[in-house]
Order: sequence, then C-alpha cells, then structure tokens
Amino acid sequence: MQHSEATLKEFREEADELLTSMEDALLAAQENGGVEREDLDAIFRAAHTIKGGSGLLGFAKIVSFTHVAENVLDDAREGKLSLTPELIDLFLTVKDHMHALVEIAVRDSSDANVPQALLAKGDVLKSKLEKYLRSDLAAAVVNGKTAQTQTEGDALWLIELKPDLHLFRQGMDPASFIEFLGTKGKIVSIHTHLDSVPQLDTIEPIDCYVSWKIEYQGKQSQEEIEDVFSFIKSDCIILINPVPTAARVAIAQSVADKNEPKVIDNPSDAGISADDANKHLAKSRTIRVDADKIDVLINQIGEMVIANATVVQQANQLRDTGLIESVAVVSRMLEEIRESAMKVRMVQIGETFNRFKRIVHDIAQKLGKEVKLEISGGDTELDKTVVEKIADPLVHMVRNALDHGLESTEGRRAAGKPVEGLVKLNAYHEAGSIAIEISDDGQGLDQARIFAKAVEKGIIDTGANLSKEDMQKLIFAPGFSTASEVTDLSGRGVGMDVVRRNIEELRGVISIDSEKGKGTRFIIRLPLTLAIIDGFLVKVGQNYYVIPLEMVTECLELNAQYRAQMHGNNYINLRGSLLPLLRVKELFEETGDSRRDNIVVVQYAGHKMGLLVDELHGEFQTVIKPLGKYFRNQRWLSGATILGSGEVGLILDIQNLGNYVTTLVSMNRAKGAD
Repeated sequence: MQHSEATLKEFREEADELLTSMEDALLAAQENGGVEREDLDAIFRAAHTIKGGSGLLGFAKIVSFTHVAENVLDDAREGKLSLTPELIDLFLTVKDHMHALVEIAVRDSSDANVPQALLAKGDVLKSKLEKYLRSDLAAAVVNGKTAQTQTEGDALWLIELKPDLHLFRQGMDPASFIEFLGTKGKIVSIHTHLDSVPQLDTIEPIDCYVSWKIEYQGKQSQEEIEDVFSFIKSDCIILINPVPTAARVAIAQSVADKNEPKVIDNPSDAGISADDANKHLAKSRTIRVDADKIDVLINQIGEMVIANATVVQQANQLRDTGLIESVAVVSRMLEEIRESAMKVRMVQIGETFNRFKRIVHDIAQKLGKEVKLEISGGDTELDKTVVEKIADPLVHMVRNALDHGLESTEGRRAAGKPVEGLVKLNAYHEAGSIAIEISDDGQGLDQARIFAKAVEKGIIDTGANLSKEDMQKLIFAPGFSTASEVTDLSGRGVGMDVVRRNIEELRGVISIDSEKGKGTRFIIRLPLTLAIIDGFLVKVGQNYYVIPLEMVTECLELNAQYRAQMHGNNYINLRGSLLPLLRVKELFEETGDSRRDNIVVVQYAGHKMGLLVDELHGEFQTVIKPLGKYFRNQRWLSGATILGSGEVGLILDIQNLGNYVTTLVSMNRAKGAD
C-alpha cells in the first residue's frame, strides 16, 4: 500500500510525540518509585494510538507488536498488575523497538521489509510481555486479537464527523477511520449527510463533500474515541457527546424491533447543548507548522526591516513631518510583527533537557553507577535553531560527566559522598543571552594530570606557566583526553574540542568552574536568536558597529574627569567599581579623529566593560547576516547587517571581546605584581 508523503510525515510526527511522552512517563515512574494514573494513561495512549494509526496505514507488523504491549498496559490500568522497575525497563526497550518499526515503515511506506534481526528482537520482547498477561487473555494475544464483547452497560455516543473538503488530497479516507472504530465497539447507526454535494457538473472527484452522524456503543472513553481520529482531527470538525438515557432507550428499542435506528440530526435533540459542542471545538488550539515555513517568514520579515530602515532614513532627509509620522506607524507595526514572528520561532529548552533522562538512565546502568538527574529552567526559551544545534554538544558533556566526572560507587563511598551521584542541567536568561549549565558532584578536574597529558601530547611546553582557567581550558584542545582507556562512551579525545567548536559556530562561549574532589560545572552562553535582534548602533572611524541592545547598560562621555583617572591605563573608576575599557578603534585599526570619545557600558557573563566609540546612533533593528568565508575566523564579530543607507554594519561579539579584555586585565595585574 502506497501512501502520500504528507500522510507518512503526519504519522511519523504523531508517533514521535507519543513515544516521547511514553518515555517521559516511564522515566517519571522509575524516578518516583511508582506510576501515577496520569502517566499510566499516557503510556497506554501512546501504544493505543500508534497501533490505531498503523492499522489504518496497513502496517501489520507494528500492529501485531504493539497489540501485545497495549494489553499488558490495559491490565496495569485495571490494577491487575503493577509497573515494577523490571517492567518499566522492559517498556523502555519496547518503546525503542516501536520507534525502529515506525522509522522503517515511514521510510519504505510499508513494514513488509523489516530486517529479520529486528523481527527476532520483537519476538523476544513479545514473549517477555506475554508473561505478564492474564492467563485468560494470553491465548487470544498469541492469535493476534482480543475478543471484544458489548454489554448493556457500554456507553452510547453520538459522533459527528465533518471532514475538510480537501481531506482526500492528503491521502486520508474517513471511511477507514469509521471502519476501524467499528473494530473497537459497535456502530449502531450511520447517517450520511449529502447537503454539501454540489451540482454534478461542478463536482471534483478528489474532494470530500459528505459528513456523517454516527451512533457508537463501546467501552471507550471520549478521549479514547478521539484517539481513533487523531490523524485527521486537525482537518475535520469532530463532535463526540454521550447520548442521554432517554435517547438510548429509543435507539435500543428500534434496534430490537429491527427497524431503522432513530437518527439524531441535531445535538439538542439528544440533550446536547451548543455550549458542550463549542467546548469540544475549543480543545484544539494548536496547529503544526513546518519549520522551513517559519524560516521563510523570518527571512521575509528581515528583508522588510532592512527596506523599512531605508524608508525611515529617506523620510528624515526629506523632513516631511506627515511622512515621518506615517513611517513611524509602519515601523511600529513592523516591530510588533517581528516580535510575534520571533516568539513563534522560540521554543522551550525543556524538551531537549527531558531527553537526557533516558540517556542518563541507560549510561548509568551500563557503568553500574547510581545517578540522579536534576533539571531546572526548562521553560527558558531560545531560538529553535540554537536548540537543535546545541543538542549534540550537550550529549557529549553529559556522557563525560557520567563516565569521567562521577566516581564509581566504591570511589564515592571512599570519598565520604552519597552513593548516588548528581548531575544537574540548568538554563536561564542572562544579559541578552541564554546560559546553560551542566554540573556534577564528582571528582573534578585534576590539573596536575591535565598538565602532564598536555605536555605529553605536545600541546604545551614543560615550562609553561598557566593560570587555573587556562589549565582547565586545555581539555578543549583537539585530541586531548585523560582517559586511561577508550570506551564506547568516551576517551578518544574527539569530544570536547567538537563541543567547543559547535558552540563557537553558534556565536557562543563555554567556560569551566571545577574543584578537585567536589565537582565540575560547565557554563555555555549562547545568543537568544540567530535571526533578528534589537541592536545599538555606533560608529568608529569610517565604519558602523552594532552591539546587542540587551547587553547595553548605559552610555557615558569620556570626559576630563575619567581621562584623569586612567593615567595611561585602559580602565576607569565607575561609581566605585573598576571598569575595563576596550578601544574599538585600535582593535580594528580604524582611522580618523573623533570630536569626542563615548563609553558604551556592556554587561556579559556577570562582568562589565566599556567600549570606546566615536558616535552613538541609538537603537537599531538588526537583521543578522552571516559573514563571508574570508571573515568566518574573525574572533570579534558575530555577523553583519545592512543599514538603511545600504552600508554594512558589523555586529560585535561581546562575549569574545569580554573574554579578551578580561585576559588583558589579568596580564596587566600579573605584570604589576612582578
């Protein structure tokens, strides 16, 4: 059976979401020492819905495997067995197997060619699951089906299904969903509405003009019935409501008399109010949007921002008051559109953090260590592109924390520490950027060992005099590793240098804070977005520069009082605190004299510094453009932008500049001590 690309994509996205929720619920049950009813329902719903979608698409092998898992979970929901730690571990493996089957089915548009090794693994898992089933159900499961009986106590539901006109074009047939619903219970009656069918000469054969009212009897809850239609619910109007007792009696009587069942054409006839219907419709308030479409929208808004800057400049040059006011209104509206679009692009990092629960669980088991993972700041938002690209570096660091950072169980006992090691993931906003911390309470970095290994590798000379910070940064050198043996987790010296490089490609920086015997903390600082930012425009020499506005705290004139404080040094006393200064003109070798020097005070990573510039031009909406290949290795710039005049403005990388200034200050202090 061939399916459209859109249908398969929808199935895969739905399955991925369900399997993720399944894994989260299983890990939560393991962490809490038991499963909550809500989590158990989420686990069951994932298996049930994937099985239903697979059945509609003809993926028989997925249905066969998932059916067994579903029945074990059904027993758990009925209180006939409990999710023990062993069963939770088994279901984590079941989840992985379901994911593998889904990937193959989506890739081939069929699950007929599943590799034999994977089928064999599935048979082993099914055998393990069947041991947990009730004896009276096991035989039915082995035969691939479970008998369903209808009793007088089953609920009766009125289902109204109105598909979107273009549903057929997406490869979906509503009849197959109704047929599948019939396998779960009993279709009492179906009434087909043809009111929307147009004249014969205007009918499009691939459009869906009909709708249905279905009376259905079964054991399922409203939510479980909704799951049957989950793959088309965004393209249909679906109303599901219980039929009152009086209406049930009339329907039952008509069925008993073998007459045409009573058709309820209006929800109010069955005691269903319009408010109930509206509440049901209000449940779905989200839609899936392809990420590429968001990227296109952001790019178009970026071009509008650039074009608007040109209009603003021309209006100011003409000094036409009416035109300037009109342009100001358009600029304000464009700013609101930009902010709204950027909010769509922003996602919470919590989803990425939650994936590490499984990673920590599996690695800890493999290493024979007891590890607790603490997550905080999961609601912190940043650009979706940043989230996607930071995932792999985080995996490297978490693996290293478990493998090298945390001691063995015996080692922790000997050190007087709790047997259970602690790994923390934390995220928070900080001065126009986002900070991500990965920390552990392990053995910390051994500086003597790091130094010796760096000398052995030829990274530094034997007589090198390094600060604590520089010593710790050696672990980011290519090929550096202090592991005594290579494992499948780490030790090849290809991890931390890749982490540093990937973070720098995102215009971020990484720092280390470690103490031997107490643990290590890595801090990654990243820009909130890679697309459009609010900037502060300055001019130095003949060129314009942009500073991220959220990092700017204040602007000052370098007056005679401040000049007198400097005595040839690059710092001033700002309200009792030392403020290091960076002469941007000297750094970029700009020429030309300025009428006055201005200080732009910026804050980064808890530190402050002052940038000496010639002119202040105020706030500026900045569309970030990547630098060309000849400038990619430029340390002090994070991108460029187009000004209203058509000139290029260079975006300063404040974090790298700040680290440079901090290093200069440390060197000057060391010289003074000498």
